[in-house]
Amino acid sequence: MFEKAVSRALWVYLLLSVVGCASIEEQQQKLDQQIEAYYQLENPTQAQRDEIKQELESTEHRSAWATAVLAGIYNHESATQEEKARVLPLYEQAIELGYRIPNTIAFVANQHLKGTLPNADKVKGLHYLRLAANLENEWAKIQMATLYMEGAPDIKLPPMHKNASHYIAADHTNFMAWHCLNIYSYRLSKTCVEYLLAAENDDHQSRNVMLGLGVIYANGWQVEPNEQLAAKYYSKATELGLPQGRWLLTELYLNSDNNDEQQQGVALLQQIANQQDDYALSARARLAQYMFKQGQYSAAYEYASQAERSADVMYQLHQHYQQGLGVMADPDKAQAYLLSAANYGHTQAIFDLYSTAELKESVRRRFIEIAAQNHNQDAAVWMKDKAKEQPVHEQYLVWLTEAALLGDKESQHTIAQYYQFRFSNPAYAQNWQHSANDTENNAAANNLSAIPSPVVPLPSGKLLDDGSFIIPEHHQLLPNGNNSVLQGNISHA
Repeated sequence: MFEKAVSRALWVYLLLSVVGCASIEEQQQKLDQQIEAYYQLENPTQAQRDEIKQELESTEHRSAWATAVLAGIYNHESATQEEKARVLPLYEQAIELGYRIPNTIAFVANQHLKGTLPNADKVKGLHYLRLAANLENEWAKIQMATLYMEGAPDIKLPPMHKNASHYIAADHTNFMAWHCLNIYSYRLSKTCVEYLLAAENDDHQSRNVMLGLGVIYANGWQVEPNEQLAAKYYSKATELGLPQGRWLLTELYLNSDNNDEQQQGVALLQQIANQQDDYALSARARLAQYMFKQGQYSAAYEYASQAERSADVMYQLHQHYQQGLGVMADPDKAQAYLLSAANYGHTQAIFDLYSTAELKESVRRRFIEIAAQNHNQDAAVWMKDKAKEQPVHEQYLVWLTEAALLGDKESQHTIAQYYQFRFSNPAYAQNWQHSANDTENNAAANNLSAIPSPVVPLPSGKLLDDGSFIIPEHHQLLPNGNNSVLQGNISHA
């Protein structure tokens, strides 16, 4: 009797469960049909939008699709903060319920990674990004490849180059070209150059291939530099929808030795500057820089004052007010802009500001060393001169080399003598001396002849095994007509 009662109760429970499930399924189907009917409306009214939103909010049981639709409704500029806070949790719920639309999952990943919506979590972003990539979403595959190539310290993801290769299809030419351009920041590796040149031979017309070929021919990587071909490929990339093509085309023209081409570059930049997009402010900054270099200071000031605030723009405005170029000189404004440029990290501004400011020497040195470490020539020369006064000679040699690498002619000449006489390495000495004399400027050649003897005492009048001669103290070699140093002019010494 007891067993029969238990069996009957179990049967009733199972029957109610099945009926309940059917009822839930019917609710979901009915709501999905309402959504489908709503999306068929050509111009839904505000009342109709509010109605479908209310239906979605009030229904206890939603399908995965309906849940994603509600998340999309909340992801609107007119949504309340409370509604925006539900966007990502609703999308995640939809994905857990089986919603597998790659573009939507990629969107959720992007929002988590960018942190533009409440409840964003970069670790979750990586999870959804991988899911979208595994569902063959091309954007997600590119992002996964990039993360594996570069690593992401904020989510404790180390670089894993082998994993990156799983998201790059070898037959996906445009994707591979994009990867080459972005991973190597437009300084293409030998493998990438060979890949893109092979794509050129196969007449691939994808936009990233066009951009990559423009970069190759502009820089002459494994090919003869060809400005016309570079311009052709940059223009083609622009036509195919890559604004970077137009930007690189302006740089190609501006850096040309041909004045007509420079004017073409200016005209292109002016077109970009007058548009309302992300490149407009950058175009004004570039125009300001170009006009300043050309001595057109009024135009340069006009563009700089309308450009995006950056380290370079702040420093240029400092120069305008400091020297009265294109605007009335104003020492207070000049100093304010110099401080802003330094705060933005402009190395020349840091040097100009802290080399003259009233500071403790240790503080001054710390700031100038920052500028020197970030490849500022004046700062490196300053550090070299200070190190020269110290007993630790190795520190002097470090900064002497750095200043020479950054183009300081005196340092190049001095280090050439180091390699020649102290390290007995004439091959390196010749390279440095060539750099020191590598100018057609007569004034620079005259300056070179006045460079003092090296600081390290060297034996006078010694003839070395390689035939070179150490000149007596207080004498230096003389440059001849073609700016090369005459080592045979010993009679002068």
